[in-house]
Amino acid sequence: MLRLGMSNQVKRISVVAAAVLVATFAVGVSPAQALPTGCFNDYNGLSTGYAYCTGGSGEYRAVTRCDNWPWFDYTRYGQWRRPGTASNAVCDSGDQAYNVTREAREGGGMCSMPQTATREADYVTLC
Repeated sequence: MLRLGMSNQVKRISVVAAAVLVATFAVGVSPAQALPTGCFNDYNGLSTGYAYCTGGSGEYRAVTRCDNWPWFDYTRYGQWRRPGTASNAVCDSGDQAYNVTREAREGGGMCSMPQTATREADYVTLC
């Protein structure tokens, strides 16, 4: 007689293999990493961009583009700081800062947040 369905033993092996596969991937998933909160970035004069965060954990730094007209523009990075301390990205004397953003890191990860994303929800989404 020809059997078209799977035997019970094959079904059990398939179920066990699927469970092991799911457990393997579930263990590899880590919870969301904590990042600085209450952050903003802006300009401090013509040649400096700054970032400041009021809470959370991890570190952040200011990043700004510098207009070196008529030569090539360049990027400057501020110091990595913990919440409660400002990070300043300073352009060379006579050059103008623009497009101030910030980078954050926690547990080896890093992401960038454009100045246009001002809400914490936008920040987490972009990371």
